[in-house]
Amino acid sequence: MTVPKKKMMLIINPVAGKQEARKNLSEIVQIFTSGGFMVTVFMTGRSGDASAFAAKYGENYDIIVCSGGDGTMNETVTGIIRGGINVPLGYMPSGSYNDFAEYQQLSKNIIRAAKDIVKGSPRPVDVIGFGSRYFINAADFGAFTWLPYTTPQQTKNTLGAYAYLLEGIKDISKVRGQHLKLYANGGVYEGDYIFGIICNATLLAGVLSRKGRIIQSDDGIFEVGMVRMPENALDFQETLAAVRMEDLGDPHITFFKTNRVTIESDGTVDWSLDGERERAPESVDLETLHSRITLIC
Repeated sequence: MTVPKKKMMLIINPVAGKQEARKNLSEIVQIFTSGGFMVTVFMTGRSGDASAFAAKYGENYDIIVCSGGDGTMNETVTGIIRGGINVPLGYMPSGSYNDFAEYQQLSKNIIRAAKDIVKGSPRPVDVIGFGSRYFINAADFGAFTWLPYTTPQQTKNTLGAYAYLLEGIKDISKVRGQHLKLYANGGVYEGDYIFGIICNATLLAGVLSRKGRIIQSDDGIFEVGMVRMPENALDFQETLAAVRMEDLGDPHITFFKTNRVTIESDGTVDWSLDGERERAPESVDLETLHSRITLIC
């Protein structure tokens, strides 16, 4: 039997997805114990617990492992950063939506994921600061921010995923755009936008569809895609075509890559950060925290 040598903080969201982490907890702990870890389990009971646990206790452990969906992962990363913690992070996806696991090609089988962490090697991952919040996958705003959580796993958080919802709009006059100014790369991007996405990985479904390819998320930059408000019915059809084809060079789409952007608006804007709601003020700064997280996988 392997004598535990390292201390592991195991954060479990017991109600995530089909509750696989809770149901398989005994086997998961055995896998980690056999792998040389002394495991302390922290069960979340409400929103914010994972962040609070990681920030308050994380420095006492050699590795932090969390299990849940995108929200649990976001909270854990947030706690690590706010607590000034610099220990490796493992992730066992068990939520209804696991975009981060998809991008990083992590096993969706929770037992396999636990074994991969035991045998794993470090991989740096960027985090994006959003005012006082953080995200690791994507931030989006607009009338359709719920869409990434109702579409197939392989297409969520991609530009093309929004096309079918645009097709359902019957009266373009009822759609309201958001006037924004984006300051990045020494320039200013301004316009009325129907929605926008900021991705740590990629906006393009075609890239995500390349099987076995791990999406690079440690290059220090993120992608920004803003879709302009159509002026009339014809303009709407052209906008729809551009979104469907993910044509980043189309004039209806503002696209750029950067490591920092300041977004100004006429008022507060409701965003979704890794699926978690955030109301941004009239000005918000986004900046890459380059290789802030070390993922063990």
